[in-house]
Amino acid sequence: MVERPDRVQRTAGGTDASKRRRFLKVAGGGALVGLAGCLGGGGGGGDDTDTEDDNGGGGGGGGGGGGTTDGGDDSVEMPDTLRIGHPSPARPVYNLPTYTTFLSRMEDRGVTIEPQTFSGFTGVVAGMVSGEVDLAYTTPPSLVNATSQGFPIRSVMELSQRFSQQVIVQEEVDDWEQLRGETLVAHSPQSFSALVLKTAVRQNLGSADEVNYRYIIGTPNRIAAMQSGDTLATTVFTSGAISAQNRGIAKIFYNLNDDTDPMTLAQWTLLEDQINEQEEMYQVVFDEMQAAYNDVYSGDSAELADSALNSPTNFPDFGADVWAETIDIAKEDEMFPREKSSQLTEAKIQLGLQLSQQTELISEIPDTSTLVDRRFLE
Repeated sequence: MVERPDRVQRTAGGTDASKRRRFLKVAGGGALVGLAGCLGGGGGGGDDTDTEDDNGGGGGGGGGGGGTTDGGDDSVEMPDTLRIGHPSPARPVYNLPTYTTFLSRMEDRGVTIEPQTFSGFTGVVAGMVSGEVDLAYTTPPSLVNATSQGFPIRSVMELSQRFSQQVIVQEEVDDWEQLRGETLVAHSPQSFSALVLKTAVRQNLGSADEVNYRYIIGTPNRIAAMQSGDTLATTVFTSGAISAQNRGIAKIFYNLNDDTDPMTLAQWTLLEDQINEQEEMYQVVFDEMQAAYNDVYSGDSAELADSALNSPTNFPDFGADVWAETIDIAKEDEMFPREKSSQLTEAKIQLGLQLSQQTELISEIPDTSTLVDRRFLE
């Protein structure tokens, strides 16, 4: 088992009312000093990427006049634009709801979803602190490393509870023992790609140290390394794995989801001030996000694939059929949590942190109360 038309982007208004509705911008450049060091470097955090040098993020978008929606008995004012931070240009399958069903729901409320791309999770956290994005997601290690350095961010909702990467190997590889002592390839040291590969090696060979590692950024580039015979095995997006197998470049070898329980992996993250000062608005956002997850389960995979490939962001164009199959696999694996009550539980958080520690992406596991705020899930 395995893993666009242009849109007119609305810009922020300049009235006093719109300024009051802007998402909070906090901290100047001084707050960012040392951020790269605390998170382990610039490009190391992304789940995956292609080779574009797209580090912009930009300050445009967030805020503006927006529509309103009924939040209980009160009317909750929404922004014109919701800027979402990403660690790399290419989108894996766990970004599917954001740019299909959630995007549609928010457009119905008068809100435009605007992707902002950074170089790794270091850049994402910096973009949050400097006010360049209104919502972003992190991984367990990037969240731990940022909060340990005093950055005021908290995990508020799960984005994925399953891995989006698969191990692919050369055709001649039939057993994990053939990989012992070899050099295998992942995206970057702090990435989901590395977490998946090291965990897979540890579970099948007894220790993550039984192989050597090197890093090539981007699923397309790692597939190219397989095609040229530069490595025996690597981890890539599920969509990339299916594409590589269909083209006879490699074969799908291992899905870590088969041997692990659901855990807190990619997770939506906010600044503490955003949580406290924009609580009603973000409650609407996360209510719609949960509904969007469930829309994916009930939706047609082919239609969702077409919607993703025509969304205002970059899902690598492996073809609509490949993406439809990828979405089917994500549904089967239950990548997206079906209920709020199942998210950010102590057990699921600990599973993600333990894997991060076992693969040396974090040195110790902190008190989870310093990482999480569950108010939007209650």
